[in-house]
Amino acid sequence: MLFLLFISIVGFIMFLVLALIPSETQVDVRKRIERMRARTALRRREAVSFEMESFTERVGFFISQKFQPIFKNILPTKYFDSIEKKLIMAGEYDTSVGRFIAQKFGGLVFLGILGALVINVIFKQPLGKSVILGIIVGLLGFFLPDFTLSSAIKRRHELIDKQLPDFLDQLVTSVKAGLAPNAAFQFTTKRFKEGPIKDEFEIALQEIFLGSPRMEALARIGERTGHKDLKRMVSMLMYGEKLGVPISQTLSSVADDLRNKRWENAEEKAQKAPVKITFPMILLILPTIFLVIFGTILLNYLYNIRPNQ
Repeated sequence: MLFLLFISIVGFIMFLVLALIPSETQVDVRKRIERMRARTALRRREAVSFEMESFTERVGFFISQKFQPIFKNILPTKYFDSIEKKLIMAGEYDTSVGRFIAQKFGGLVFLGILGALVINVIFKQPLGKSVILGIIVGLLGFFLPDFTLSSAIKRRHELIDKQLPDFLDQLVTSVKAGLAPNAAFQFTTKRFKEGPIKDEFEIALQEIFLGSPRMEALARIGERTGHKDLKRMVSMLMYGEKLGVPISQTLSSVADDLRNKRWENAEEKAQKAPVKITFPMILLILPTIFLVIFGTILLNYLYNIRPNQ
């Protein structure tokens, strides 16, 4: 038992170090350029400067860099690349694949051993049963980061859906005011509210300033985010540029389509509301109504009718 408790404590410490330490901060222009290049190539940053501000950042970076080559050799390449792509889609540019997988195994070890100990010591269950239930709890801890990552991607896509039409409207206004396309992108991005749209277009602008063609930089936004509307926007811009259509006209068309799509999604959600509210009504509201009605009848019978019999 002491050995299992020791392993549980070690797993818990490793999990805290990997999961709760803050991300690395950008301390100078050189590091920002290195980070941008890693994002541009859609590859995780593996060899950045070790000049970080706090001890926990250094420890977390050191552990993630040590774990990543091991996991890359053990795990299938497709699985490793899929995690890397999901991290980029979620906007987790500062989280390496090694760190993410280490969190998964940390949750597996810590929650598995802790669950087995709790079931065996507190609930007084046999050792075999405790081990089996501990493995089940550990598997939940192993897959918990995947669920969290999927939720982060979904939230980021929803935020992109809300911000993209407004961004395109401001961009169209800037182009119609006489700014060149690159200058309009820079002006609009600089003054747009914080969020994934601003972050991704800032990366694209950095790529453009370093010599990448505008359409290629915009196309990489769709690759990084995996958002269908962003990919469609870039496709329409490329097609309009080949045909000689003004960029303002293309952007206006895309913005109108996205706004109509958002309105249709809102109507669809409104139509689904009565169906979704049925289950809470059956499980929560109807039992309460029955309790009030039949409870009153039962109390009336017990205290008024039955004593007179």
